Amino acid sequence: MKKITLISFFAITVIFSCKKDKITDPDVIRPDAKTLIASITSGLATADSVSSFTNALKSISLSANDVAEGLTVFAPLNTGLASNRVSRVGGVALKTGSKSGNAIAEGGPGSSVSITDSVLKDHIIKGLFKLTDLTNGKLLTSLSGKQLKVTRSADTIWINGIQIGGKQIIENSNEVVYAVKSLLSNTTVSDGLQTTSIEITVWDATKWSTTKPKGEVAVGASVMLYSTQKNYADSIAAYTQQSNAEGKAIFKSITPGTYYVKVSFNGKGNIFSRSATKQNGLYTGYASAGIFQTEAEIAAAPQQTGAAVGKIKWLDANQDGKVDSLDRVTLPYENAAAVNGILKKLEVTIGDATVIGGSMTEQQFTAGLLAAETDIAAWHKDLVLLDGVLSHDAEVDSLPAALQAKYRPIGNFSFGASSAAIAQIWESAYQQISALNTLEAKAPAALSRRLEKLARLKATRAYVYLQLTTYFGEVPLLENGKTDDLVRANKQAIYNFIAAELQSASDALPQTVSGQQDLNAFSVKSLLAKASLLDKNYAKTAEYTEAVINSGKYSIVLPAEIFSATSKEIIWNNSTNLNADVKRYFYNRPSLPYIRLAEIYFANAEANLALGNTTKAQASFSILIQRSGLQTTPVETSGLRAFWLREMKREGSSFANLLRWGTASQQLGRWGFNAAKNNLLPIPQSVLAKNPRITQNIGY
Repeated sequence: MKKITLISFFAITVIFSCKKDKITDPDVIRPDAKTLIASITSGLATADSVSSFTNALKSISLSANDVAEGLTVFAPLNTGLASNRVSRVGGVALKTGSKSGNAIAEGGPGSSVSITDSVLKDHIIKGLFKLTDLTNGKLLTSLSGKQLKVTRSADTIWINGIQIGGKQIIENSNEVVYAVKSLLSNTTVSDGLQTTSIEITVWDATKWSTTKPKGEVAVGASVMLYSTQKNYADSIAAYTQQSNAEGKAIFKSITPGTYYVKVSFNGKGNIFSRSATKQNGLYTGYASAGIFQTEAEIAAAPQQTGAAVGKIKWLDANQDGKVDSLDRVTLPYENAAAVNGILKKLEVTIGDATVIGGSMTEQQFTAGLLAAETDIAAWHKDLVLLDGVLSHDAEVDSLPAALQAKYRPIGNFSFGASSAAIAQIWESAYQQISALNTLEAKAPAALSRRLEKLARLKATRAYVYLQLTTYFGEVPLLENGKTDDLVRANKQAIYNFIAAELQSASDALPQTVSGQQDLNAFSVKSLLAKASLLDKNYAKTAEYTEAVINSGKYSIVLPAEIFSATSKEIIWNNSTNLNADVKRYFYNRPSLPYIRLAEIYFANAEANLALGNTTKAQASFSILIQRSGLQTTPVETSGLRAFWLREMKREGSSFANLLRWGTASQQLGRWGFNAAKNNLLPIPQSVLAKNPRITQNIGY
């Protein structure tokens, strides 16, 4: 007989060709318990998708009273049983060859889902309940005594939030059987309705102890899902979430499919020793196989450098008994399959994302720096989008539907310290700062072009701090590896730090580089100009902007060429492979640069106006006006500002400019902007909870 599967719930009608007897008089003589169970399991024999439950059901022992009124059974799919498992738990070896890691029961390391009689009885109801009997709000009691609540919307039915798959698959005078999408044992009558979701719990292996075999949950970790490993290599994330107070990142109502998981947290992550360059368009690295718990476990494991109790053990991908360069795998290694209507749970172990074994090698440093720069480029896109909504360069209703709920409170200034969009900006920024700090501390002494590479690191880190202080005001400076119990530095200390880092980097970097993504001496001077303008140090702003303009490295180009890959106007850009949502937001342009020459001319004009150097201000202003095709007019403050906002709309500087000019209330008051509160964004509540010495910005 042809095997039958039950995965396609909504196309299912009748699974079996057997006759569907109408349920008869309740006084009908019932078969004994053993015969009834045999009848049910025989009827399910060809239903491969519930085979695990069916096989367990064969050995259940029920009483005559249990079956006296017939039985209703909710049989969970095999995939539903898997969805109650978790993946890649510290201390548990991976299932060989499984990219989704080692699936184990929630009950403990190394076990599999055990369908005991008690679990079976959670899914069996005394009596016969047809589809018409499963009315909204009805309460059922299973043979184990578990309460099961029916929720119904038209023909869609949930039991304790778990969806039933279409019609009953067996119905006769003694038994009714339904398929449910996952196990009911861990559910309650108050559970919400399950959608296609993935729940990822992040464990920090660096916090391991004998009483914490998995480490500690990571609160505020950035978790990204990628539809393919190629999308990861191209920095195109499908979904992004922050882990909550329980270390869980929950992705709800996502499109069914397989997703590859990347986690970042304070310089740690699950991407280990990423290759410096792509191989066939993909990155490679090592995969975690858990955490060593005992010396005996180390002795039994494949040989690896630096093995120690409490340290991550690495996957012996080729199973040759040792971990070496032949065990590199395509990244991200961990993945989760989102099945329609099922909550998939995983656990991901994170650790030092750069070092495998001993001290950092040159390749590890280079790969780590590249990874940090890629992550900061993705963060920059989020920041540009946030600035655009804050400044109303973009109205929320014009955004892709998937982004509207997240950004609506931003657009009407109703956001507070619990805003997910704002928390993502803060948390991601400090994760990347921490990663850069780790790289700086562990950079090998013999690193080639050491001063130049460290200069790139410092300038990139200074850029992140510059953006943080622009939007949040006084922010913590991470020093000496510290990532918690932080305090806010004062404004001048932050500016001095940024300026010193950038000046040092500018002195060490070459004046010419091969591509837009690489920082050089003049792109760093452009960042110095932005920092000076924020500090309203107009003399320094004029000095740095004139150095960039007079360098001969950049030029104002025709409008159609501004954002091209070879544009001479772009000063610094690392925005290749924009995802569809960001690209639509940015007028379908091919790139979203950090900074371009037009902004330097605007800054030069503003600084010279403030210094009374009208001739110089006019020269910079006229170059931009002429490129736009408009008639040149005398430069004055209001005209310069209006043209700046128009020329650089949706490029990530509009809200910051309105704040610096003191015109945000005039421009944004009708949307709810309040200068007493909204001149700075709130410090995320999750940050305050972890750092009690950080004070909140006024008004929040």
